[in-house]
Amino acid sequence: MITQCEADKLVFLDESGVNTDLSRRYGRAIGGERSVDKTPLNTPANTTILSSVRRNGETAYTIYRGGTTREKFLDYLKNTLIPTLHEGDIVIMDNMRTHHVKEVQTLLQSSLLHRKNQAPSFLFSRKENKELEDRKYENL
Repeated sequence: MITQCEADKLVFLDESGVNTDLSRRYGRAIGGERSVDKTPLNTPANTTILSSVRRNGETAYTIYRGGTTREKFLDYLKNTLIPTLHEGDIVIMDNMRTHHVKEVQTLLQSSLLHRKNQAPSFLFSRKENKELEDRKYENL
């Protein structure tokens, strides 16, 4: 069971995307009237929001065009997320491919060395969490 203190240390990281080109091509109108709407002539790029949230509602986010790449994710960690982390924070990520880049672990470990008492003490994804759970049950 997670205690109140431990729950306050959890930082959930996730990403979401939207494309404003998702417009309806057909519409309905009342009583035989014409349905009129406007859509962009060009095809806009995807917009991605990369964000983390804590139990108390604090967020650290960034918004950019296109999908999440290695460079964009590392930039988010370095310039947005890591400065907001405190000693003992636990960062929870999903199993997205960019989360498994070697530089992610290196960056977080180096922030631990350079910013003692301010970097997270743990980092795990769903896959690594499952491995931790399996090890816990092996020891019983």
